[in-house]
Amino acid sequence: MWDIRLTSILIIVLFFHNISAEQNLGKRDSNDDSVDIMIKFVWDYGDGKNGVHHWPGICSAGEKQSPVDIITEDTVIQEGVCPFSFNGYDTVPLNLELKSKWHSLYFKKLVSQTDRAPYLTGGGLPGDDEFEFLSGHFHWASEGDGSEHHVDGDKAPLELHLVHWNKAKGNTPDEAIATNEWNALAVLAIKYDVGKHNKYLESLFNAMDRVHEEGTKTYLDKKLPLKSFLPRGTGRFVRYNGSLTTPPCNEVVIWNVFKDREYISQEQMDKLRAARSGEDRRRHLENNYRPAQSLNGRTILDIDTRDYGNKYQDKMSFHPGNAKAIVSEYKIAFVISILCISFVRFYI
Repeated sequence: MWDIRLTSILIIVLFFHNISAEQNLGKRDSNDDSVDIMIKFVWDYGDGKNGVHHWPGICSAGEKQSPVDIITEDTVIQEGVCPFSFNGYDTVPLNLELKSKWHSLYFKKLVSQTDRAPYLTGGGLPGDDEFEFLSGHFHWASEGDGSEHHVDGDKAPLELHLVHWNKAKGNTPDEAIATNEWNALAVLAIKYDVGKHNKYLESLFNAMDRVHEEGTKTYLDKKLPLKSFLPRGTGRFVRYNGSLTTPPCNEVVIWNVFKDREYISQEQMDKLRAARSGEDRRRHLENNYRPAQSLNGRTILDIDTRDYGNKYQDKMSFHPGNAKAIVSEYKIAFVISILCISFVRFYI
């Protein structure tokens, strides 16, 4: 009888120890939230010697550069992809720092070490990897369309990039990028048309009045959930492997370009175009988009996750994202069975 009791206790101890280890697996703390992934050397978007057609290194020699022109008829439909999981996108309002820099307007998160930063999983991203939000920035033109990605040659007035880094590739964004692996970063690209006023981003555009000059920075008047930047529909997007669209052009990005667009008003668009750059601060910060690059045989996936729950309900439990939950359920059932057997043998 003592052997049975001892066995039961040991099983319970080992079970909960294993569960605790699983919960801590892969969790890393990033103390550096201010990583700037842009290398500071002389380059610009013009036609001169430092211009976009003369960027050095892998920018000109690489075979997987971004952005690209997405030709719809050449894309490959990928089915069975579960929706994105936007963890903390609506429950963790962010204190955002907005900064005017040489080539764009940037914002980054200011999250205390006790808070978990928003992160991205699912959506066909690799395995159980968590992609944590790092920063966002815009691309636009002085007039007309200034988005970087094309769709059948068509562009949009504005494109936003939400940059995420893969926590499975390092303890900091710098470490992840330094691996030079294809999945070190995941970027969400959202296009904006000029039309309706975007009330969700009011605090961001209001802050732009305070960062017209290069090198200036400010903080938003109120916290802003990251969900405010997403299009209303996030189930339709295209994906391909590519690069940063600015030097050093590392080919480390999983690009996710949403098909659904959002809107900003003309007044909000004008605030972006009012930003200035250059040593004399007389040059407008504009036309900060890179031309489309050659695909060089890369595949662009066409993904629609909207009907995933209906079409693949029987397969959902086998999705890698649910693997830990499945294992835990089986362990619980196993422990209960052992306890029942021990109880019966003890009293009968």
